[in-house]
Amino acid sequence: MPQHRLDARSFSFRRGALVGAALLATASLGGCGTPESAPDTATSIATVPASTAAPAATSVLEATQGNTLGTAVLPPPSAPDGTWYLAANGARQVLQVTANADRTRDATLADEATGAVRACADVRWDAASGSLRFTCETASGSAVYDTVVVGAILTGRFAQTASGVAAATAFDAHVTGWNSTVLDTSTVPRVFSMHWSDGRQGTLRIDREAAGSDVLVGRIKVVALVGDASAEDAERDLSDVRWDGVRLSFTVAVGSVPWRYEGTAAGRLLEGTATATDGTSATFRAERAEVLTHGLTPRPPSVADVWRSGTRRMLSRLLMADAPAPRSTTVTPLGDDVAPFVATPFPGRDDDTSQPQAYTLRELRLDHALADAHGSGSLTRSMHVWVATPTTPAPPRGFPVVVAVNGHYGSAHAVMDPSSMYWYGDGYARRGYVVVAVDISHRPVDERHGLYADLIGGDDPGNGNGTHPAIASPGFDSDFEEDGERVWDTQRALDYALSLPGVDRSSVLVTGLSMGGEVSTLAAALEPRFTGLVAAGFSPDLAVMRFHGNHPCWRWAYADNGEYVDVSDLHALVAPRTVVIETGAADTTYSFFTAPFASDKQVLRRSRAAFAGPGGGRLTHYLHDGAHVYRVGDPSMTARGITVPQLIAPATDADVAWELSALTRIEPLSLFDLTVRAPHR
Repeated sequence: MPQHRLDARSFSFRRGALVGAALLATASLGGCGTPESAPDTATSIATVPASTAAPAATSVLEATQGNTLGTAVLPPPSAPDGTWYLAANGARQVLQVTANADRTRDATLADEATGAVRACADVRWDAASGSLRFTCETASGSAVYDTVVVGAILTGRFAQTASGVAAATAFDAHVTGWNSTVLDTSTVPRVFSMHWSDGRQGTLRIDREAAGSDVLVGRIKVVALVGDASAEDAERDLSDVRWDGVRLSFTVAVGSVPWRYEGTAAGRLLEGTATATDGTSATFRAERAEVLTHGLTPRPPSVADVWRSGTRRMLSRLLMADAPAPRSTTVTPLGDDVAPFVATPFPGRDDDTSQPQAYTLRELRLDHALADAHGSGSLTRSMHVWVATPTTPAPPRGFPVVVAVNGHYGSAHAVMDPSSMYWYGDGYARRGYVVVAVDISHRPVDERHGLYADLIGGDDPGNGNGTHPAIASPGFDSDFEEDGERVWDTQRALDYALSLPGVDRSSVLVTGLSMGGEVSTLAAALEPRFTGLVAAGFSPDLAVMRFHGNHPCWRWAYADNGEYVDVSDLHALVAPRTVVIETGAADTTYSFFTAPFASDKQVLRRSRAAFAGPGGGRLTHYLHDGAHVYRVGDPSMTARGITVPQLIAPATDADVAWELSALTRIEPLSLFDLTVRAPHR
């Protein structure tokens, strides 16, 4: 049974999650934290004007840092055999691959909706590259699949053809999927996306009570009614959980009324009935979600390390085609030895702006050469960054480093602007950090797969942050998800930061607000060279966000994010490194629930499982009284410091009061105290 736990050791409790703070209390904000009231007047991509003082010469930074997620370090899977659940241009399919004694393979492809099964031919597997190619019958001819397997994940393309032969450019449809034979060797953890007959939508989670235990625990949450995001409810703990991989039963108390659930699983689907003690009943159906999840239970360090390594590899494949390292990077100065921007500080700043701006700025363009995955040529990805370098003497170990990421309607320029809502780059620079602020924006409208149509000219084109064309070979759309490109850019900003002299590689943070918090979270999860994460305005429950009307720039085009991970799993990938999640008590960006921070507290409770125990690292939930803003809790300014929640878990299975509690305790420390020289693993 859960026990009522207090954060007795203040900030040093080894748990965490990134929770939102709110920028505009009255504005409806998008999924990445976009103020809908913010004007979007840009109609074209702005070019970055060269400073009149900018040196004309360029230099080349070779990619010597090494991408820890590059293709070369991905060990190929031993075999593609088993049951694969695929998403192929929106259609759900079940692929069955079987090995024969003569090392050939057979395959069938079933339509999940109709159950129709079609034979596949010409099944070819290359273990060295992880390439799996096969051709399956369709109603109108054949579909030729050309895919890559990484661990238990499959991604690639397919082409519809009448002849069974397809030109390279005909592979214009995408397929993604996961192998249940590999992932489901244990019955837990399990996550299901729930749909009740009365229109409720929710999430069910099951795991062991503790590592090695036969006792099961679980949680269930209603996230919305169809068409009504305000119907979100508290997350509730389960009792008497029984699950053998096929049959599931549990009890959950809703108020004073116990409900008994009975269901049966078939493949990735689950169906059953929920019956209350007063005779009320409802049917439900569910499908697998978060198949790469860390789960609800702390894992032994060796097991956790294997999970992190494998999950990073698989997410890297899904998000950014294995995160290929650039062949080279050309650095072009656009402005050198620029004075810090002078402006009236943003009204929401809580750091000590009397600290001098003892740093200089450089404006740079980074042009990266990448291998063309669909040809023999080379692709180019351009980035725009501002770099702050302290003018004070370097500490013995070098200057700590921050890679700072902007949110919607922001830019690297805004991150260094004292008057911007994204002022934190200036804040860190005043504290003696080397800051690399990188432009994060959106693709051109015709490259967004129809997910959204605003931000036509990018986020801040007047300051160089226009639209960012996708990383794509000529004649193809991108193999990257859009958030994958943003993470890739953040990794390249890190490459540049680590190439600078006099920096402390043991203290390298990534941080951002809103969409910047989203990208920072993904970047820290997938890039082990970051030693710490500070995410503000982003720690949502993705299942809630799906119904909340958020800006859809966070969604994946080729797969459903929620089928693979939730935000708590991203936090678990950052562990045991230092994590600070900032949440505003009044932030309605991601949830309309009675206490908007309830969803964030639920997410962080799950995140803490990865930070528990010796060596688990530090997770701090900074629950402040602001909204969608960045805070540092500078005691010299606030006479307060960091505020952390007192109640972080239920006292009993039926307890939901902890989720709604705004009780905090004050730690007389600043964000800088929590993060400087973050332990690196």
